Amino acid sequence: MSQTPPSSVERSDDPWLGRLVGGRFLLRRRVAINGLVHTYLAEQADLGRDVSVKLLVTGDGTRSEVAAVRARFVREAIALARLSHPSVVRIFERGEVDGVPYLVSEHIRGVSLQTYLRHHAVSPSLAIDIIDEAARALAVAHANGIIHRGLSSDSVYVRRDTLGDLVVQLVDFGVADDLQAITDTLHPRPLTPWYLAPEQALQAAEDVRTDIYALGILLCRLLVGVTPFSHLTGASVLVAHIRTSPPTFATLRPLHGLPDMLEWTVRACLAKSPDDRFADTLEVRRALQLCRVALLRPDLEVGVHLLEGRLEVADDVAPHLLGSHVLVVG
Repeated sequence: MSQTPPSSVERSDDPWLGRLVGGRFLLRRRVAINGLVHTYLAEQADLGRDVSVKLLVTGDGTRSEVAAVRARFVREAIALARLSHPSVVRIFERGEVDGVPYLVSEHIRGVSLQTYLRHHAVSPSLAIDIIDEAARALAVAHANGIIHRGLSSDSVYVRRDTLGDLVVQLVDFGVADDLQAITDTLHPRPLTPWYLAPEQALQAAEDVRTDIYALGILLCRLLVGVTPFSHLTGASVLVAHIRTSPPTFATLRPLHGLPDMLEWTVRACLAKSPDDRFADTLEVRRALQLCRVALLRPDLEVGVHLLEGRLEVADDVAPHLLGSHVLVVG
């Protein structure tokens, strides 16, 4: 494929459109603005492939804001460069053009869950599949010492491949550190208050279980249509994460008809103390397998417990975990 001709570049007063970044990435269309970060669909001229280019456009930012986002750029580049998984967006290059930092990454062909959910209903089985794929990708990140920290319906992308199989990809691994900007409407950050774990709201130590909390919020959103504290705004959301038990499925969606195992899995993810959540994403995936069983066998009593973050099940249920190593209650 040859370089995209100028006529295919989106018409706009944006001075970056039509420019070559890094000498070979032609900016064709701006697709998003997130605070100081402008994201473009671009073509890599030497290979003729679509890529995504993020620019840190600093004109409207304060010195501290620019410094924070620049640091996030570096973190995201380092994080993604260390990961290799089909569900994690690949990064190709980092640099500066005219003093403006940029990141070049794989072009995402799907849509965010946030966008997808505006137009599609999600079945319980599809919800489980999406969270399972996200958990698999997080497992790779966690094994490399990387915590996503900003998982939400905006950072999970979904599509179907040519065979019709589900493809899930995670983006935005370099979220900002400060929570002050969560409700800043002028320069919003990727951090989304409805998905924050209690330790994030408290600005306490985080670990892999912080991402597990966000997985639970996502699973709730997919199963019943809303996040647990979607009715709240601003600082009250943070307070709820810290102090308030998540509403039951029956409260969020009366007559939902979902097996108890699905709600149990969500609530195990959403424990206030990280010690009371699943220990890692492998345990989440084991629970999701039992959720699949519960959908197929609603008559099956699935007795489950967590012991130090590990899944315990009754011996008559253990075979349904397809060989997973899990503690069995005799």
